[in-house]
Amino acid sequence: MTMHHNKLLEVTETKTNAQKMRADFDSDYSWHEFLAENGHCSFQYFFAADINADSSHPNRLVNVYKWLLLSALYGELRSNEILPFVMIKMSEEELRVANKLVDDWQKAKSQEINDGDISGWSQELRKAFKLS
Repeated sequence: MTMHHNKLLEVTETKTNAQKMRADFDSDYSWHEFLAENGHCSFQYFFAADINADSSHPNRLVNVYKWLLLSALYGELRSNEILPFVMIKMSEEELRVANKLVDDWQKAKSQEINDGDISGWSQELRKAFKLS
């Protein structure tokens, strides 16, 4: 087998596994949340959009900012364009709380490394923590 053929098989298997996993979730929101929590920066961006679309979401702007900032940190360029527009709507206290949520999320990921619980992590997150 050629290297190209092996890569194609790997991608196909990954897609099939993702489709099986997606079937375990009852909504796009919960699927996006799962992927966001596992460091998939594009889905962190989508999850921020999901939260922003729900005007009844508790601490909406704080959570939108959290997920946009995380997605920007892990490589989602679209988030850099939107963050300033979210920030201007937030108070200093909301920004403080949101930045603490980002710090807490990153600390929790460090703890997952210690616990050996990184099987669902994205490649972006693995690279950021120098695991791949």
